[in-house]
Amino acid sequence: MQSWCQSSPRESEISGELGGSEPHSRCRSGRSLPDWQIDSVMADVLCIGATGMLAGCVRGLIARGDRVTALARSQSSLSALSESVPAADRDRLRTHPCDYRDLEALAHALRSIPVHPSAAICWVHTPAEPVLELVRALFPDIDLLRVVGSSTEVPRGDGARFDRIVRLGFVIEGDRSRWLSNEEISNGVVSALLSGQPSTTVGTVTPWDAHP
Repeated sequence: MQSWCQSSPRESEISGELGGSEPHSRCRSGRSLPDWQIDSVMADVLCIGATGMLAGCVRGLIARGDRVTALARSQSSLSALSESVPAADRDRLRTHPCDYRDLEALAHALRSIPVHPSAAICWVHTPAEPVLELVRALFPDIDLLRVVGSSTEVPRGDGARFDRIVRLGFVIEGDRSRWLSNEEISNGVVSALLSGQPSTTVGTVTPWDAHP
């Protein structure tokens, strides 16, 4: 499943507010985007690196009605994430403590997911490619959104298989700049996921000399 959209050849830049741009209905391949991106249909979303700055992303997806499988290294952080979700919605959150650098443990955790996810949000540090390759291998049709830092170099896809990218930038306020807040990051990542855009920047990365 590929989500490159005909109408948006340029990179999208969003402010980090939940909602973002309107979803696109057609891809470069001519196929429609997944229904869950266009409508408010329940989706199964895998989040790797789901606590910390992306905890709000998990909560936002669950509030939307999606089911989320969250992977993080620390059981305590996953427990805190679960506690932050309204009790009535916790049945839509599954958590797995797992260090994604341990590929064997990661494969076991991914294979234990009862329903194959339709999308994945991956915030993984270098070397990221082995983790992403494993996710793609186990879920070949997944819509994979890779979250990267403002200066991360991302290799171009080979045309047959690629990830959508959301780049975390910074905010310029008058004559000052600051890094994004966790809330801005989470809202921007959800907006990027739902937009169908191949590449999105939350905040800005230009001019680079203005970064904090």
